[in-house]
Amino acid sequence: SLYCCKLKTFNNVSILSAIMNVTNENPVKVAVLSEDYGVTNPTALVSLLEANAYIVESFKLTTVEAIDSSYDYVIIYAPIYDFSNDDLNKIDMWLDNGGKYGKNLFYAAASVAEELPKLNAYLSEWGLSVGSGYVYQTNSKYGHAASPTYQVLYLNEGDYSEGVDSTTKHTTGDGLRPIKLLFEEESNYITSPIISSYDGAVIAPFDKLQNFDPSTAEESGEFVVAAESAKTRFEGVNPFSSRVFVTGGHYILDAAFMQSEQDNNSDIFLNIFNKTSGREKVEISITPKSYTVPTFEITAAQARGITVVFAVVVPLAVIAAGVVVIIRRKRR
Repeated sequence: SLYCCKLKTFNNVSILSAIMNVTNENPVKVAVLSEDYGVTNPTALVSLLEANAYIVESFKLTTVEAIDSSYDYVIIYAPIYDFSNDDLNKIDMWLDNGGKYGKNLFYAAASVAEELPKLNAYLSEWGLSVGSGYVYQTNSKYGHAASPTYQVLYLNEGDYSEGVDSTTKHTTGDGLRPIKLLFEEESNYITSPIISSYDGAVIAPFDKLQNFDPSTAEESGEFVVAAESAKTRFEGVNPFSSRVFVTGGHYILDAAFMQSEQDNNSDIFLNIFNKTSGREKVEISITPKSYTVPTFEITAAQARGITVVFAVVVPLAVIAAGVVVIIRRKRR
């Protein structure tokens, strides 16, 4: 593992966060878009970053002439209104960074039925497109019986899976839209999947989710729900990249998943920020966890199995035992 220790108590988190902030000679600055385009506050993600000595500030895109070049990351979280061409140009200029690159945009699409054509057109230049509809899991091994959009996901092997526990923990999400990779490599852009659904998923239309029949789905299989596109230049053999990260919904970054002991969502997204900011060899990482009473979650197949055992097998066993006792008594 790249991290020598994971801290699980809030007291230790506070103490070590303070130490990391004091000793960090090159702090990474993160700007969170606020007040514009109906965005919400990525509370759990901000808490994770601040606990790991990232400097997080908010800014209003519509009121600045340009995004400050001191920011290493810009986070756009769950916008419900489309961006203006002027503001998209500000983002593009910041990512270009005067041709030097080295900037990172993290965009979490809203987990609601909103189409943002201008923003999606800009993302398509990077080879990424947020699709319409929800990823709906029909495989009971990975989907939730009552809400098939709530599902266990697959973490693709790559830079951001390194050091993440995918054996005893799950990657989990809800309300996710599919992300289409429009190309693998084009010019100096390269796209890569980060998180995907398991096989058995289909796309449920926004307006038909409540009474959706999976057999009528036009698309099925595995769907990418988090991806990146890297735009790279070289100085000799040294690469310099700007990156765009996209998640198909913002619920995957909700505190319910980010602070759950059973989920590795926080480890994945912290990995993304650490590796792209050159902090992949940091010896301490902090992932704040929730200490609420854990719930017992089961798949649809497990629910059916439990129902059969307790509603059919156990009663039949009791009846059979009773019949045996009655017969034995009559024979005495």
